[in-house]
Amino acid sequence: MIILRELKNSDEEYFFKFIKNLSKEIVENYNHLFSEKREEWAKKLLSENSLKIIVLDDSKNEIIGFGHLTINKEYPGVPSLGIVINQNYRGKGIGKQIMQKLMEEGKTKKFKAIYLSVFKKNTIAKKLYDSLGFKTIGETFNDSGESWKMRYDFPI
Repeated sequence: MIILRELKNSDEEYFFKFIKNLSKEIVENYNHLFSEKREEWAKKLLSENSLKIIVLDDSKNEIIGFGHLTINKEYPGVPSLGIVINQNYRGKGIGKQIMQKLMEEGKTKKFKAIYLSVFKKNTIAKKLYDSLGFKTIGETFNDSGESWKMRYDFPI
């Protein structure tokens, strides 16, 4: 059974295992995040003041997806969003479920908008974000490649 819920402190061991087992592709795409050891990065993420959602495969007792909504110092009142899904579970609607949950929370907290970045080569994720109402607002480039900057504006 698949369960979607907030990340708890008691999930730390499972979260570290999830981060450690990310596919080579994900780690290469996000090498700027993983310049530290993955576990250190995960601890830092766990300590941030943000909403963190996990998806569990209860039958295997493992985390298969993760999403976060983090207050962005650059744009107060407009958090950034990120998700990652275990490669073996992609294409099953899990990313969409996480996105919808995070967007619901953003609306509840009365945020004006949500920002995210998606690698240009990640066309599947880009289609998901487009379908949920995110608009492309620009481009960025870093050591990991070119990305689209996207924004979702909550209806007033």
